[in-house]
Formats: sequence, C-alpha cells, structure tokens
Amino acid sequence: MIIDISKCYKSDYTKDRRISQNFGFLCVYFYVFIPLSISFEAICSAYFQYFILFYYDQLLFFIIIMHF
Repeated sequence: MIIDISKCYKSDYTKDRRISQNFGFLCVYFYVFIPLSISFEAICSAYFQYFILFYYDQLLFFIIIMHF
C-alpha cells in the first residue's frame, strides 16, 4: 500500500492556514497511522497464529506436566 502524503496538504476548500494545517494533520492520521496500526495488528495476529500452530504441543505438554 503506497501512502501519498502530498495530497494531505492540498486543501482546496479552505484559505485559512490554521484550518488547512489541522486538516493536514487529520489526513496524515487517516492515511498513515491507521494503516500502520492495521498492518501491525495483522502482523501480530499472524505471529500469534504461527506461535499457536508450532508451539501448541509443547505448551500443552508443559501444562499437563505442571498440573500433575
């Protein structure tokens, strides 16, 4: 996914510089931080599934050993 930040600062409908800066920050938030958090969550869930898939047997064995 290619993130284009240049379109965040081209605020056509406002002439106030302060409003355009706030709009730019909001646009950077929507175009940068939300995709980064979504991809980070996807990476974490994939790593968690990998962990469960490969270490479930050892984990179950360890729990059974510690239980008795």
